[in-house]
Amino acid sequence: MIRRAAAAACLLLLAGSADAATRRQHQPQPGEKPQAAPAWEKTFPTGVTFVLREMNGKPVARTSDATLLIDSAYRGHGAAGCNNWTATVWPVRGQRLVAGGFSLTRKTCPGGAVAFQNAYLSVLGAGATWDLVNDDLVVKSPRGVLKFQRGL
Repeated sequence: MIRRAAAAACLLLLAGSADAATRRQHQPQPGEKPQAAPAWEKTFPTGVTFVLREMNGKPVARTSDATLLIDSAYRGHGAAGCNNWTATVWPVRGQRLVAGGFSLTRKTCPGGAVAFQNAYLSVLGAGATWDLVNDDLVVKSPRGVLKFQRGL
């Protein structure tokens, strides 16, 4: 009985000190503007195929066939303009995408298709952020911006 009371007192003490630390952390300093509350994070739509429509602000030809699908096991796959690709793609906190280990089929492609494919995959693999804007998926990284439409 005494152990339970002591354990409960410890928990209350820890909760109170954590709450006080949180209050101290969120209070603005004199002359400083209060910070806005963090925006609610969106959930990445797994199991949906997105079709690339713009790369770096320029329309992508419908024949380029670049797609993105992340399944419920966080396996990304799709087409990259010539070859098909697959990789582990994790949507993580801060609406970021972490991708690694791209595997590609080995089709012979014309030079322009290879350059497009490399540019497309380099954006996905470069620590990109994502956002849903009017049912479109926008992926941004230091290497470029991709805009996808939800596929059928």
